[in-house]
Amino acid sequence: MCRTTSTQYDDDDGDLDTQLTILVHTIEMLESVRDDLFSQLASSQREIHLLEAENEERRDFLDLTRQQLQQEQALNDEITKEIEDLIEENDRLDQLIQKRTPPSSD
Repeated sequence: MCRTTSTQYDDDDGDLDTQLTILVHTIEMLESVRDDLFSQLASSQREIHLLEAENEERRDFLDLTRQQLQQEQALNDEITKEIEDLIEENDRLDQLIQKRTPPSSD
């Protein structure tokens, strides 16, 4: 019976060694995967920061463009008002001229 027990322990030791070896390889593989994921995360974070900076530049450009368009619209509104005023003045002057000019007889 001792012999069987001794053989059983040897088999158990062999199984344990195999399991430990598999466990060590699994841990090493998981550590490698973790390192790769951390590397990808760092790369993604750098890319996010670059995209955020680019986005901020575009927002600033859009704000500047919006301000310029608002200024141009204000100028256009002012010019349109001046044109309307000139048309009204022209119409008023035409009416005055018509009142002062005698009808022509042909």
